[in-house]
Amino acid sequence: MTEDGAVDAFRRVSFTALLRRALVRSLSFAGRSSRAELAVTFIAAMIFVPLGSLALMLARVPTGSWSILALNLISMVPFPALLARRLHDHDRPGWLILPALFGFSLWLARAVVSAVEGVDARIALDRWIWPLDWLAIAANIAMIALLVLPGTREDNRFGPNPRNSG
Repeated sequence: MTEDGAVDAFRRVSFTALLRRALVRSLSFAGRSSRAELAVTFIAAMIFVPLGSLALMLARVPTGSWSILALNLISMVPFPALLARRLHDHDRPGWLILPALFGFSLWLARAVVSAVEGVDARIALDRWIWPLDWLAIAANIAMIALLVLPGTREDNRFGPNPRNSG
């Protein structure tokens, strides 16, 4: 217990329970999510891509840029809704994830161009769109700050405090 009576979510809820909650709600933008749920989902995604790549290599599936792109996209499925629910935890609308999705769209454009046209086309694309990276960086820094700060302690218009429900 902390001084204010809040119990740390990592001590109350297991890694697998948090991950299960995030995956079950991966397409739901309603409600609130805790920082612990975000952290567990991020860690799971960081484990999924290398293990998926290893599984593809062991199965002798060509691990070109398309298969790695598919693994990355699959690992990102729960994040838009999870980020919106984290914003709800701050009593902010989920629409604020749109600037962060701008950075994702830049990454996706680069990945697709690399897969389809090759590295030279990717370099040519980068020569044109690199100034947009600064906007994406600013939006991502603001989003990260909102995601790691604690949300409202009391219930808000988006639902009850996720740290009070196991």
